[in-house]
Amino acid sequence: MFAFLVAIATSIVFAVAAPASLDARAGAPIAVPVRPILDTSKCMGFVGGVYANGTQVDIFDCNESASQSWEIDGGNLPGLTSISSATTGTDTFCLDAGLPANYANGVQMKIWKCFSGLAQQTWNKMASGQIQLANTNFCLDLTNGDLTNRNILQIWTCTAGNTNQIWQVNSPQ
Repeated sequence: MFAFLVAIATSIVFAVAAPASLDARAGAPIAVPVRPILDTSKCMGFVGGVYANGTQVDIFDCNESASQSWEIDGGNLPGLTSISSATTGTDTFCLDAGLPANYANGVQMKIWKCFSGLAQQTWNKMASGQIQLANTNFCLDLTNGDLTNRNILQIWTCTAGNTNQIWQVNSPQ
């Protein structure tokens, strides 16, 4: 099972500039919202739409802004495909959990310039709807289940059925 999880690890990232045309059939990156299952009118984004290392990742009313568009390579969800950047623009920012030595319940999420294969930027989209930090037992978590705008997301020990950790990631058809 562990080898299977390692084999499907990938990065969830945000690209500074997305291509004008995104075609899932061709395997090109497609921009999609990431929504908590507790309220799909909310979306994962980053505070103020500020593209900078360390900008916190939060929950906010879905508004179709660029800061709420996460790019997925392949377009076949559920199940995992590569969730990665579009390689356009000057920088690409990834969902980042910080240094592996500091992983713990409550570590707040941020964006950081993407680096290929970086552990803290590598995530698995699980069939359960959880988004798990690869090679760990930590999942992307809606802090305290609080749907208030600007609630900063965190990692927390993955727990089956924990609705704070279940996300809707839909690719366009």
